[in-house]
Amino acid sequence: MKGDEAANEEVQVVVFAPFGRDASVLKRIAEDHGMAAVAIEDLTELAHAIGNEAFVLVLTEESLRGEMIEVLRDGLRRQPVWASMPTLLLLDEVDRPSETLSLIRSLEPAIDCLIMQRPARGGEIGSALRRLVRDRQRQWQVRDQIIRYEEQQVHLKFLLRELDHRVKNVLAKVRAIISLTSRQATDLSTFVTSFSDRIQALSRAHEALAGDYHEPATLRQLVQESLAPFLDQTASNATITGPRILLWPQGALSLSMMLHELATNAAKYGAFSVGTGHVDVRWSVAEEDDARLLTLDWNESGGPELGPIERRGFGTLVIDRIAAQEMDGRVKMDFARTGLHVTAIIPLPPADSIRAAL
Repeated sequence: MKGDEAANEEVQVVVFAPFGRDASVLKRIAEDHGMAAVAIEDLTELAHAIGNEAFVLVLTEESLRGEMIEVLRDGLRRQPVWASMPTLLLLDEVDRPSETLSLIRSLEPAIDCLIMQRPARGGEIGSALRRLVRDRQRQWQVRDQIIRYEEQQVHLKFLLRELDHRVKNVLAKVRAIISLTSRQATDLSTFVTSFSDRIQALSRAHEALAGDYHEPATLRQLVQESLAPFLDQTASNATITGPRILLWPQGALSLSMMLHELATNAAKYGAFSVGTGHVDVRWSVAEEDDARLLTLDWNESGGPELGPIERRGFGTLVIDRIAAQEMDGRVKMDFARTGLHVTAIIPLPPADSIRAAL
């Protein structure tokens, strides 16, 4: 929520003046000055109102007695850190030191109290209430800044983890490329040439990740770019099957990130980590109630036998996050002993809208 939105939130004036006509008079004054107001006589209702942050409290001196004090103290203890309860206190017309003043001062700074002595004119009370409303709205702006800061900190921590994960992935890819190239090269010159080609393919894949995919892209191109650094000389360690699907820019980026996570995992632990491994990637599109659903299957075989998975790694978290948050889809992962099997089901925009966006 932005600060200007906080400033437009409705603040309710809550009047607790259980004696005489004070409650109805104060409620009418607030309403005459354009504020929503409610008069409360029951302490249970008052406790509920204090628990709701959208209020300005109006008290008369004679209301601050007995159980009311405990309700007020309890409400102050439960306030969030950004809040200071905005309160208008109307004192009796008595020219003597007031125990009420001492009580209110003992509650500061948890209470933001504006004190007026009766009799007070309606205009003066209305002006005081408007000031307290503005104070509450400024508190909401502080609240919103705290929320945004906390959200940014959570996002920053995730980005730092993801950066660390990406760097480790790049190193893992380079190690896998070295291993794959050394198994196939017959001499140093062949090794250098093949290794250089694969590093360039890896670079192109990362450029694709960093870019916005403003040019039309197909799913086949994305799969080929993601797997290119790990393919053997005849590309026999991977199979790519599926119809032509034109991708929209954000979808291309998100799918590319997911495919790179899967390819890196295969290079670290799965089918691409050994010469006998094979990765089969296939996809299909189904029409359901005027919607299109892409089903993408990633199947590994011939790699190291997988042991029990005690916990899901960060790469798995990234894949889940990409599918759910960025593409509104879902992913199922099966860590079978014979190899990893992944099925991603992702809604596709209408084909006409994809062409229009490119």
